[in-house]
Amino acid sequence: MTTAHGDSGGPAIRAAAIEDVPAIAALVDRMWRTTYADLVDDSFWATVPMTFWAAEVRSHLCVAPTALVAVEGDDVVGWVCSGPARSEQIDIPRARSRELYTLYVGAPGHGLGQHLLDAALPNDEPAELWVFEANLAAQRFYRRNGFTPEGSRHVYLPETAALPEIRMVR
Repeated sequence: MTTAHGDSGGPAIRAAAIEDVPAIAALVDRMWRTTYADLVDDSFWATVPMTFWAAEVRSHLCVAPTALVAVEGDDVVGWVCSGPARSEQIDIPRARSRELYTLYVGAPGHGLGQHLLDAALPNDEPAELWVFEANLAAQRFYRRNGFTPEGSRHVYLPETAALPEIRMVR
C-alpha cells in the first residue's frame, strides 16, 4: 500500500516493516518528550530508554493487521496501527471489536494525522482507542472524527509515569 498524502505530494503512506522499528521508536520518543514532558517526572526518561519504545513498536507490528508509516524521503514522519481490540489486557471489557492502538505524527496540524487515521480505520469504522486524559489536543482530533469518551479509565505505566487514560469510541 502506497498512497500520497495531500495534493502536494506530501509524505507517502506505506506498510510498516521491521526495518522501520528504530525510526518509529525515535519518532515516538521525540513525540513523548514534546507532548508529555510536563506530565511525567524527569526520572521517567531514565526508566524508558529507546529500547522500550522499540519493543512497543515491535509488539504492535506483531499483532496489528494495519501498521502504517508515513515517510518523507528516508524519514518516518508518522506511525499508526490498528487491529482487534485488546482491552482485556487491562481487565476492562472491550467496547468495540476494533482498536486504534497508536497514532503519532512528527508535525501535528498539517493533515497527516487525518490521512493516517483514515488509512487505519477507513469509512469511519467503529473502533475504540485510549488517549491520555491530559492530551486535550488529541481528544479534540478524535472528537472531530466521531469518537466520544465512554467512561472507562485506567492508568498507563503505573510504576513509572502513572498517566490516566480514557477510552473513546465511535
